[in-house]
Amino acid sequence: MKLKLNHLNNETIIKISQPIFGKSNTIWSPDSTKILCFSNYNIRIDIWDLTKEKNNSFISYPKFSNKGFSFSSNGYFFALAERKNVKDYIRVYYTGDYSLLSRFPSNISDLQNLI
Repeated sequence: MKLKLNHLNNETIIKISQPIFGKSNTIWSPDSTKILCFSNYNIRIDIWDLTKEKNNSFISYPKFSNKGFSFSSNGYFFALAERKNVKDYIRVYYTGDYSLLSRFPSNISDLQNLI
């Protein structure tokens, strides 16, 4: 995945491309310093920190690209439904660096109809 920043007439233009997997959804972090790009086929989420010069991190195995995730009301945490090895889990990340804080299995076999 590539991120390109251009500055034109006091505006910043961001172009994100993902030639291998493509992207199905893109969202801003609550503090507007990061962009989360969901790849097609729910392979991964690339996290671009606009305060740094490179792609800092990624999250593997999101179950969905358009639902099944949420930020906490204060923006410090990111919860995500995960699908790995034919099981569903919930993962919680700290949004400062998107480090994993917790991962636990869901009590139902498939979160598809719940979310």
